This record gives sequence, structure tokens and C-alpha cells, in this order.
Amino acid sequence: TNAIALSLYRSLHLSGTPPLLPISTPSTSRGAGIPEANTPPRNRPLLATPRPGCEVGESSAAAARRQGPAMAHGVDCRYMETRLQDTERKMMAALELVNRRVSYQVDVCTRESSEFCTRHHDAQKDRVAVRAEIEVLRNEILAYEQE
Repeated sequence: TNAIALSLYRSLHLSGTPPLLPISTPSTSRGAGIPEANTPPRNRPLLATPRPGCEVGESSAAAARRQGPAMAHGVDCRYMETRLQDTERKMMAALELVNRRVSYQVDVCTRESSEFCTRHHDAQKDRVAVRAEIEVLRNEILAYEQE
């Protein structure tokens, strides 16, 4: 981008139009928002006051800030929002799969528990029947021995 700006600067300078002011690349430091920090004193009034006949309107950065969460500090966040939505979708799909597996295991355990309870109940009934039969046989043996 600097090469493009330099070639544009040279072409305009050769054509007789006034030269463009050099624009420094934005800094990431906290003092970067202050134009006086990087601007020579002779150029400060040029940056601070508009030329006659120029309309002053809202900057694209101000409009971008007003848009809300899609823009933060002049950076387009739609890519990250899309990535976050994709991640959320994947997490929800994984959670749904886990819920299905847990539900299946609950069904299996419930069925096995029911079968166990049925077998246990049947065994208890069989035990009572066997004890009753043993008592009958004991009584028959005692009656036979007494005769």
C-alpha cells in the first residue's frame, strides 16, 4: 500500500497538482490517536482545519463504530463472529450427541434394572414355594416316622 501511495504521490506531483501530504501508518501505541504526535508543527494547521469549499461529514470510522458489534476499533469482526457461531453450532451438536448417548444409557439401565427386579421377585416367589415344599416333605417324613 505504501508503494501505491508513493506512485500516486509522484504522478500527482508531476502533473502540476499540489503534492499530497505523507500519511504515516497507524501505530498500535496508546498515543497513536493524537495526530500532533507524528505531525511536524508546520503541517498541524493543515490537518486541523478543512480547506474552503470542503464539506465535513461523518468519517467511515465513526459510522463503523456506530454499527455496533460488527466493528470494533475499525476492525471488521464478522469473520470472528462467524467462527464463534460455527464453534457454537459444533458444540451444540456435540452436546446433543452426548444427550442422546446418556438417554440411551438411561434406557438400557432402566430396562436391565427392571429385568433384574423381575428376576429377583420371581426368585423370591420360587424360594417361598421351595420352603413350603420342604416343610410339606418334613411333615410327611415326621408323620411316616411316627407310624
